[in-house]
Amino acid sequence: MADQPAQLAAWQAARREDKRERVRAAIRRLDARGARITFAAVADEARVNRSFVYSHEDLAEEVKRLREESAGPLKPRPRRERASAASLHVRLCAAQQTNAEQRVEIKRLREENRALRDELSRLRGERWENVA
Repeated sequence: MADQPAQLAAWQAARREDKRERVRAAIRRLDARGARITFAAVADEARVNRSFVYSHEDLAEEVKRLREESAGPLKPRPRRERASAASLHVRLCAAQQTNAEQRVEIKRLREENRALRDELSRLRGERWENVA
């Protein structure tokens, strides 16, 4: 009779770990499908109560993090297809560098254009109105 509580505790621990694994798998499946990650969606997919997900801090934090990432008007991309913050920063820096180079090029071309208009006016004997 003394073994029964130990067996019961072992059964409960195994059941709890099975539920945790089902929740983890549900999160991966929802993420792979690009579905919106919410507590309700994860609980339904894992076939557990929402309270189970809320009561396990690591699982709840993962759902909260993915919920924020998947929020928005567009259908979210699976995590493996999402750009990291570092990647986005590199892309932003590259875009800013390209923008700066284009500004310099536009300025040079405007100056060249102005010089060509002035030369054309001089050759025609006309006065070109410098309209900026």
